[in-house]
Amino acid sequence: MLDEVSLVPFAISPPTMASIIKNLYALNEGYSKLNPHLFSRYIPSILPPTDPALLDQYAQEAHQVQEHIANMNDFRSRDSSRKRVFEDDISVN
Repeated sequence: MLDEVSLVPFAISPPTMASIIKNLYALNEGYSKLNPHLFSRYIPSILPPTDPALLDQYAQEAHQVQEHIANMNDFRSRDSSRKRVFEDDISVN
């Protein structure tokens, strides 16, 4: 139920949701293993640490997300003269 509610923005106020998650974790830390991504939004160190060997993969995923967002019509601005360009668009001398 909390997972479904967390997908709807502001269905539960953020402070209330944080309180619920933190109290569930205090009651039984095992609950965090049932939905680690939800708990990790409110409690640090729930997910395992980042593997340095995967940093290139993470950078590629971030770049793909940026390209996807840039290609969405809803996110295009009318005046982009003051915006930063993608790294691929920067010429390297």
